[in-house]
Amino acid sequence: MAERCADVVIIAGGTIRSPELREAAGVDVRAVIDLHGKPLLQWVLEALKAAQSLGRVCVVGNAELLKPIAEPFGAQVIEEGTDEVDNLYRGVEALPGAEWVFMGASDLPMLTPEAVDDLIANAPDADLVFPICEQSVTLAQYPDREWTFVKTTDGAFTGGCGFLFRPQAVLQRREWVQEVFDSRRNPWKLMRIWGLVFGIKALLHLVSLAETEEHISEVLKLNGKAYITQFPDLCYDLDYAPHVAQVREHMRQRLEAQA
Repeated sequence: MAERCADVVIIAGGTIRSPELREAAGVDVRAVIDLHGKPLLQWVLEALKAAQSLGRVCVVGNAELLKPIAEPFGAQVIEEGTDEVDNLYRGVEALPGAEWVFMGASDLPMLTPEAVDDLIANAPDADLVFPICEQSVTLAQYPDREWTFVKTTDGAFTGGCGFLFRPQAVLQRREWVQEVFDSRRNPWKLMRIWGLVFGIKALLHLVSLAETEEHISEVLKLNGKAYITQFPDLCYDLDYAPHVAQVREHMRQRLEAQA
């Protein structure tokens, strides 16, 4: 198989809803949170720029605010839409001819080029690939952060803040993607989408990764796979007020180690 290369969509739209996070960050938009003298988005773009397996980069968000940060890295900036799904599709449509797209959030402060290259090179050949990281691996690197782990018969995992996909497969299923997004905070609506039996088994931790992949593929009518990454950096987003201080400390340690 030819060496895989992916284009990138970074979702950087919207404003911080949590008053606590907004106060801790000192700004209204995650992408411009200051971390050791650089906006958060710049840290993400530096990691992506250093990766060997990536092509074009499209940032979707407040164009006036983000262009000065993104354009020096050769990234295209697209004005944000009504929600995350709209932003995803705007980004994909700005990358005509893309065979693979890595969609990432703008708040991945610990992202490394090694983590991205590993995902692109080793992810299974599927329409949609979600990176996940096992609990012990995650806690070994970031023990002081609160994580959410989903228990399966194969172990407990946390999910990545992005995914790798074939654009055509996702573009053809926009209505379904929108339905899942609109239902994400309503467990009963999600249960209807995923199926009652599967939902109950998942709640009881009786589902394996293979069963999950098979069920998601059946529901989506595409080939969906998980990729167990050894890089929890792909899962480390900046979502709550305590994360700001934690990220600054983790970055300080990394910068000192690199000095």
